[in-house]
Amino acid sequence: MWHQIQSFQIRMELVILAIAICDTARIVITPTLMEDKVKRVYVPTSDVANDSVLLKKFYNKKMVEWDQNYSYVNMPLAVMATIFFGSFSDKHGRKVPMIAGLLGMFVGNMIYIFVWWDNTDWPLAWLFLAAVSNGITGGFRMVTSSVNAYLSDQFEVKRVLSIRMIITYTILNVGDLIGSQLTKLLSHQFHETTAAFVMQAINLIVLSYVIFFVPNIKDQPRDYRFARIAKDGLLSMWASVKVVIRQRENYNRTLLWLTFTCVLLNRTAFNEEKDLIGTYTKLDPFHWTTDDFAEYKSYRPFTQIIGLLFGLFILKKLLKLKDTTIVIIATVSMGIDSLLIGLATSSLLIYISMAVGFMHALTNPLIFTLYSCLVDGQETGRVFALDSILQQVASFLKTAVLQTIYTHTLNWYQGFIWIILSVMAIISAIIMTGIHVVLHKSNPDIAI
Repeated sequence: MWHQIQSFQIRMELVILAIAICDTARIVITPTLMEDKVKRVYVPTSDVANDSVLLKKFYNKKMVEWDQNYSYVNMPLAVMATIFFGSFSDKHGRKVPMIAGLLGMFVGNMIYIFVWWDNTDWPLAWLFLAAVSNGITGGFRMVTSSVNAYLSDQFEVKRVLSIRMIITYTILNVGDLIGSQLTKLLSHQFHETTAAFVMQAINLIVLSYVIFFVPNIKDQPRDYRFARIAKDGLLSMWASVKVVIRQRENYNRTLLWLTFTCVLLNRTAFNEEKDLIGTYTKLDPFHWTTDDFAEYKSYRPFTQIIGLLFGLFILKKLLKLKDTTIVIIATVSMGIDSLLIGLATSSLLIYISMAVGFMHALTNPLIFTLYSCLVDGQETGRVFALDSILQQVASFLKTAVLQTIYTHTLNWYQGFIWIILSVMAIISAIIMTGIHVVLHKSNPDIAI
């Protein structure tokens, strides 16, 4: 029985489950704790203070501005860390970058807790240190990137990899579900900071698991000198550039560029949706509390799990649709989801949008499978690192462009940003349609 369980090679699924619980807890408690913090720090003018709607929007903008401040510091550091660790992991394995990301998550979240918590009440400026901590280690995205690369090392058969990616992202959504319900329970019975400390305990447990129980698949050269690693990091930058610019057969270089474009549009739009929804629903006519947001976060992974299972068993196994076709459908699903949120005048339509966008979770695992078909096997670590860089660039675009649009259109039409996100998703789906046509015309025997 135990040998049969071992044959499934269940390693990264446990890591994904744990960090999903931690990240969801952070997302759920952030709007309430950050709103409480800015209320303690900022004093509005008398005309704003006397208007409840303007007062809500005043604090809402302050919350978004500090999210922007964090991203401006975090993003360039995270890009450099991603390039560095991408090269390191190709030579030394995925374990060290995974550990670094988990440490960055722990330290960054600890600083946030000390800023939010009444008993410590550190100044908001400490959030810059959290941005540095998560930046130089890669944080949450370094962990997910390392997990994706680890799975690619484990399962070299593309069809098997595709299925394991979907299973892993299903578990990610299970973690979201557990995290939101656990946070709701702890916040209701105790306080949001209690949920934050429990999240930190889980982070330490998974960190210990990776250090002591997760084997490193690749050989480990013994030269760990900083100068050598730094040199490898610089060489990695050039190696990563070569992945993008070198000639490939069957239009694969162009297809890789177009795939990166789709990913950038998707991630920018989804980052804004994921990060903004908790802040947005603090406004009229929603007025969500932590319990309300936790409830939403509970239903969302449930719908995403249904979407992942629907994609795996119905679209992929029964209907035998190509991965790129499923990505197109999933991206359109996300676009309609965003549109409904923008048009919402009550919480009901936001919940309906979840049902419409139930397939969006399929995009990430299938995109990683597509990457592995467009590049050579020894380049997967670098292309996954480039994907993580795109995630950081997407976060920057979300911060510098989309959140600026949000704060400037909030008093005019607060749902305007969601319409923009919907348009971005449709453009991405159109580009992916072109990728699908060219890929399967030039590579008729491709497995995905």
